[in-house]
Amino acid sequence: MTENTKPNSANNATATDAAAPAGATEPRKSELYSNNASGQLFEVSERGETTVSIHPQGGGFVYKVGLADFAAKFTPATIPPYAPALVSGDWFDGLEVAECYSDGRRWNGWGMPMFTYEQALKLIAICPTLTYDARLDAFVLPAETGEATVDAESDPDDVFAATYIDVAGVRTKVYPIGSGSWCWSMEENI
Repeated sequence: MTENTKPNSANNATATDAAAPAGATEPRKSELYSNNASGQLFEVSERGETTVSIHPQGGGFVYKVGLADFAAKFTPATIPPYAPALVSGDWFDGLEVAECYSDGRRWNGWGMPMFTYEQALKLIAICPTLTYDARLDAFVLPAETGEATVDAESDPDDVFAATYIDVAGVRTKVYPIGSGSWCWSMEENI
């Protein structure tokens, strides 16, 4: 697995699938840890001789924790599996939500949903400028136009190409619409 060397880099977050070696008390950089009390996921951004700097997975304030407290209060974790979820955005009308898949990861605190083709088509009703390009097998949100400073280099179209995830052992084709760039509010998993 690629090691993420950028502290507090939610967009490139990685996790180590293997637990720390027996007897190890110091975390390795870029590992994902679960807070034993809350279950919240944290990433290690730096470690010192007596402290560990951690931040919530997906971004947030950096906390310094003593090595002994860290060892007692945190457990090595992996990214949870994808599961059905609900998201909403401030551009939705009222209490609308959209079905998606999520593994619980965040980007700057916001959800990072994945949508099947059918789920993504429903987003077009909420966001009419979003279109599907069959040639690219991608959903596309055109760059805003009409502003003197906007051009293809400084404000390119958002292209959300198909990718695959594992959902309960099934390879599932999805589109990461706004995943890692839009402010998606995650609702309770369904």
